[in-house]
Amino acid sequence: MSAELRRSMCVTLRRLLAVAVVVGWGDGAVAYLRLHPGNPHYLQETATGEAVMITGYGSVVPTAASYDYITGFRVEQQAYRVMYHRCWHILPWAGQDGIWPWAYSATGGGYWGGAGGNKVDFNVWNTTYWNRMKDALGQAQGAGHYVEIWLFDRVGMSPGTNERWGNNPWAANNNINNLEVPNAQPPNDGTPDFYLYATKPNLRNQQERYVRKMIDETIAYTNVLYEIENEHWDYNDPVWGDHYAQFVKSYIAANYPNSPRLVTYNSLQGDLESFYTLPSVDIVNKHYGGEPETPGIINTYIESRWHHNKAINIDEFANGVTDTNLLRRMCWETITSGGHFHIEDADLASNPYAVVENIRSFKTLANWDFISAAPNRGLIVSGGGYCLASPGQEYVCYFPSGGTKVVSLQAGTYRSEWWNPRTGGFSGVTGFTHGGGSRSFSTPDANDWVLHVTTRPSLDTILEAKPAGAIAIDGLTADWNLAEFTTPIHGGNVGIGDTAVVGFGGYQNWSCYKGGHWTGGQFPPASAADHAVRGYCRNDSSYLYFLFRMDDTDL
Repeated sequence: MSAELRRSMCVTLRRLLAVAVVVGWGDGAVAYLRLHPGNPHYLQETATGEAVMITGYGSVVPTAASYDYITGFRVEQQAYRVMYHRCWHILPWAGQDGIWPWAYSATGGGYWGGAGGNKVDFNVWNTTYWNRMKDALGQAQGAGHYVEIWLFDRVGMSPGTNERWGNNPWAANNNINNLEVPNAQPPNDGTPDFYLYATKPNLRNQQERYVRKMIDETIAYTNVLYEIENEHWDYNDPVWGDHYAQFVKSYIAANYPNSPRLVTYNSLQGDLESFYTLPSVDIVNKHYGGEPETPGIINTYIESRWHHNKAINIDEFANGVTDTNLLRRMCWETITSGGHFHIEDADLASNPYAVVENIRSFKTLANWDFISAAPNRGLIVSGGGYCLASPGQEYVCYFPSGGTKVVSLQAGTYRSEWWNPRTGGFSGVTGFTHGGGSRSFSTPDANDWVLHVTTRPSLDTILEAKPAGAIAIDGLTADWNLAEFTTPIHGGNVGIGDTAVVGFGGYQNWSCYKGGHWTGGQFPPASAADHAVRGYCRNDSSYLYFLFRMDDTDL
């Protein structure tokens, strides 16, 4: 094939796969995560070696009896290519709809938010709970999604209301196991007593027994991370969190040495700072209320703690936010400051799925080497913004507003391009040589923009054409000899193949949109027969011939 023809093929394929390239997968869960050996602020998928930056939205909720978590997960979360969730599974506020890890005993007298009923027995497991947990984790793993399971949850223990501690199985009079904690009746709550394990042998025994059970039941799923607690408070001491982080790692090392897992921790107290230096926790989860709505709050938090060499996940923020511009700004500020993020309760009006997908697309299409980078807001000389950079190699800058921006670059030959954080796509690609120091850039318009400056050449998705015999333009496949086409190239991939795949091509590569499937059909596609288009190309001395075939059992 001539160089000219190959170049035309490359351009043609990029146009043909425009949709697929934008929505291709990235950062999908294939094997367990570890801290990236080249940069412990980020993660690495251990089977492929792929660098992982957490950019997630939503939750997995398998233990509310009336909630159809299968439909909720597949239609809402899997359909939008979200790669990271938290698992909410002990739900006092769900009332009698909650499913507990432990079975009910024959002993009455439980308080249960004032509704009464039999007490649970912490020595007898509830198989319904564990089966639903494993089913949800298995579906998430099959979809390429990581799931962070919190082991304990302060939100279900405090404040002391019927919907929290009053309906919590850990409360003393909701179980038969003589736990050394307060009864369920308001205004009692579970903190700080729940954390005083060293002086409460029954409580400690059941806490540790439960943690061992959770690991035993879920360690088979390679997509799982373990969070010690959700929103710890009322006990400003790291000893409890550190004990259970060490406990998790020690138990896994002794019993599942080939399945190490990352451990995370979150606290609303000052003890969170201790975990930047304690080795028991791999990822520090920072939760916010409305503070990040002030520009610069997230950047200051992450950049000032970068020297600890600890992964920082802004793990819950933007709760109730309806403004997509605000949500987008907070997410881009986070990742260009060196952090990860997980949106939990933003209003759908803020388009959280679109924000996450836009960032995922940028990571893929820019071939972003964030592993080699560090945050340095000081590189933006004027114009305001945030920058994650590997000086002299690559700069990714987010500007919340448009205008003239001045960035300090090392000497080199670069390619610059503007990424649209609202709609996706690059524009204004420019090559230049710079002698070092300040350089001015002008955004395409007054909106927010992402500037990508790199020394790397652009990478292409290339469909190889095979020599053509006599091809009739009639749609028949007899003259195509499809058995010769053996190497798929999926939308979103970079490289060379002879079969272009748009749609299902493995869980990490499907690219259908929610509105683009047949009534009553499976979404996302569960097999090639649900939705997949395969493209083939042959050439002679004058023409390129394309054949596109759709596999679908219900056209």
